[in-house]
Amino acid sequence: MLYWTQIPFVRIIIPFVFGIILQKYLQLDLSIYWSLVFCLLLLVQYIFFSKNYKLRYHFGVSVFITFLLTGAAIHKHFNSRTHSSLISNNVETKWEGLVIEKSSTNGKTNKLLCKVNKYFDSTQYQKNFKVIAYVPDTSKLDVGDVFLTQSIFKEIPKNTIPNIFDYSEFLANRKIYYQTYFKGNKLIEKQKSLTSFAAQLRNSIVKIYEKAGLTDQQLGVIIALTLGNKSYLDYETRNYFAKAGAMHILAVTGLHVGIEF
Repeated sequence: MLYWTQIPFVRIIIPFVFGIILQKYLQLDLSIYWSLVFCLLLLVQYIFFSKNYKLRYHFGVSVFITFLLTGAAIHKHFNSRTHSSLISNNVETKWEGLVIEKSSTNGKTNKLLCKVNKYFDSTQYQKNFKVIAYVPDTSKLDVGDVFLTQSIFKEIPKNTIPNIFDYSEFLANRKIYYQTYFKGNKLIEKQKSLTSFAAQLRNSIVKIYEKAGLTDQQLGVIIALTLGNKSYLDYETRNYFAKAGAMHILAVTGLHVGIEF
């Protein structure tokens, strides 16, 4: 027979995960200091009462509460929007950003995931947070580029229809709360990194496909299969794969090839 004492890790992870879930859906007003208090209480109980068999349940309950509060406090800490008070909604502001990811949306617009290094309002703030930026297809910005521009930041709207995928919540889990659009920018520098090198290599492969005469649906499918980038697929092609139950082919094949890049 299996006893809880034989699997102590499970006794710890269950309240920890439960605390994360509680904080996610109930938004409890907790502080990490509560977890520290209970950790200290655990230490005291272990030193003075660990040999007292009658008090063994007190120690177990304290362990459960400690890790429940720890899970809730950690979730609150890593999902707190500490930058939100610095953003001026619907006010055009100058900012400096670094391109982290780049994808195509409709052939006319590119979607960039940027890290905001500096946000210039009444004061210059040194803040690192992410924003989704839409730029014209003619923009030459690429992964690893540091640029300076001016635009309006808008909060990503929340889904108001129940029981449907909430894109804003999905982005919030990645700590992305704002989107913007800009045309002009000033390139400051091109940072060299493994990520930027991989992006350049992917772009080179896409150009090879284009020179080979692949366009529209053919180009989108071959890019998804080999590079794992489904942003070139149009809505109609995505529907074909989804209705045929073959969307996983694009995901799995793209993942395996994408690992190499």
